[in-house]
Amino acid sequence: TRLVRRYVSWFAIDTAVTLAAIAAAGLFWRTFGPINVGWPNAVGFALIFAFLYSITNVLLNVNKISWSQASAADAFDLVPALMIATLVILVINGIFLARPMPAGMLVIAAGISAVGYFSARYRTRIISGLMRRWLNRSGVIGHARERILIVGSGEAGQFLAWWLQSSQSMKAFRVVGFVDDDLYKQDTRIRGLPVLGQREQISDLVARHDAGIILFAIHNILSGDRDRLMDLCLATGAQVIQAPDVLGSLNSILHKDVAYPAAHGQSIKMNWRGNPQHVKNAPGAGQIEDWIAELDDLAQNGDLQSLRVRINDIRSFLQASAD
Repeated sequence: TRLVRRYVSWFAIDTAVTLAAIAAAGLFWRTFGPINVGWPNAVGFALIFAFLYSITNVLLNVNKISWSQASAADAFDLVPALMIATLVILVINGIFLARPMPAGMLVIAAGISAVGYFSARYRTRIISGLMRRWLNRSGVIGHARERILIVGSGEAGQFLAWWLQSSQSMKAFRVVGFVDDDLYKQDTRIRGLPVLGQREQISDLVARHDAGIILFAIHNILSGDRDRLMDLCLATGAQVIQAPDVLGSLNSILHKDVAYPAAHGQSIKMNWRGNPQHVKNAPGAGQIEDWIAELDDLAQNGDLQSLRVRINDIRSFLQASAD
């Protein structure tokens, strides 16, 4: 099964794409004059090109990519194999063949083949994206899905939008858009979804789009602003769900594994649970001043997540020192 899926099937697909590309390039080239290489040579070139391309993909481990779940960056892994196969076929054509094909036509065929290779590997993503866009625009089965409004278009909100639109959840839920107070994001599209307005418009947006669920995906916010924004969401009557702060939790673990200087040249190391280790002395006045300066810098830069993490670290340290 692995042999067929990873190698045989892709070789067959690449061969068909290469044949179509050479045929298209040949028809284009014939508009400027005769080629006179014959179909056997064209078919042979297609088979050799597809074979070289497939072999290069195997050597570069490109066939191990699950293309149905591949990212856009994975497409660049196809470029080296395409360049190598093109250079080899140009060398074979120019040196070893008595009736060489036009080099320009081969370059055009390689370009068309590249488009075909990319389209073949991303076909499910392209088709599902077009279908999702058509369903959202046409409203087909839209009324049967629960509509979701995401408050916050940052990393957490974008992750939720991607997950809801890419998993089996899209059959049950439809994301209508984002709410964000950033003026630069107004009337823009993020992850294919529109930014519909700001917090003052939440009630109107819920009613206008018939949203039954609000996903609250803002974490770097002051507690007072958070409470007021949450009250606006709850007042709509929609079900409000707090999105987990996964990135914040990971950053907390990352920042807590840091050594902090203490008084008299000793050091304290915060473990992954946030508990200080090897605490021997309370902090001196110099250390407290350093902490205050650091917290002040974080506050001025607006890095509320890091500010919260450092406050928790210092609190844990002080509690351990008191014990």
